Amino acid sequence: MAASGRSVWLCGVTYFYYTDTDIARSIQFHRDITDAIAAQNRTVAESLMSAHIGVGHVAFDAGRFGQSHPDD
Repeated sequence: MAASGRSVWLCGVTYFYYTDTDIARSIQFHRDITDAIAAQNRTVAESLMSAHIGVGHVAFDAGRFGQSHPDD
């Protein structure tokens, strides 16, 4: 249960720093992930979720700290 609370907090905090472009990209990721789940394609769903988290992290860094991720 605690992990769930942290996840909600992180999503809310991350969202605050998103640009309109970041939000649109996130929504598209959610659509693609749910499509993969509906198609029962676990590999694609996992890959998309991993990419979504990674891209979200970069967007958060850029918004919060005004910098790109060091791996860019």
